[in-house]
Amino acid sequence: NFRSAEGKEGYALTVLSEILTGGTAGRLYRRMVIEQQSALGVDTGYEGGSYDIGRFNIYATPRQGGELVAVEQEIDRQIAAVLKDGVTDQEVADAKQRLKISAIKARDSVTGPVFTVAEALGKGRTLADVQAWPERIDSVTAADVLAVAQQIFKPENSVTGTLLPKPAQEAAQP
Repeated sequence: NFRSAEGKEGYALTVLSEILTGGTAGRLYRRMVIEQQSALGVDTGYEGGSYDIGRFNIYATPRQGGELVAVEQEIDRQIAAVLKDGVTDQEVADAKQRLKISAIKARDSVTGPVFTVAEALGKGRTLADVQAWPERIDSVTAADVLAVAQQIFKPENSVTGTLLPKPAQEAAQP
């Protein structure tokens, strides 16, 4: 997590998340939502502000009538590609640029900066951490992203949950 990690692991995980699903440019989003049209949406998120080790989540919603197994298999294929081939310097540069733009937009309101600082302080970080965020994101390299991907994308670290609607008969009961 950002509080206890040595080096820039938390920042590299943030960049990895952006590479995978950052807007319409993310690898998973582009492949699953735009090209294959197998998912309505796919997203990742690194929760590095918690007091424990943090979490890297991947979420996907198959299209109506789509196969959940197929969506999960494509996520696995894309993770395998990251682990085998890494990410490109251009992907890292683009992801960092999108993240910095997002951070600027978040500060461009009356409440945005207050929430950003309050959240950081509430999670044990400092004002200096908040101010240094752009430089720390800028320091992330493709090698850093590959290193954290290799740390987290292991079968023993993976948990898959499936949310399904109640069967019609159960849903009709009071």
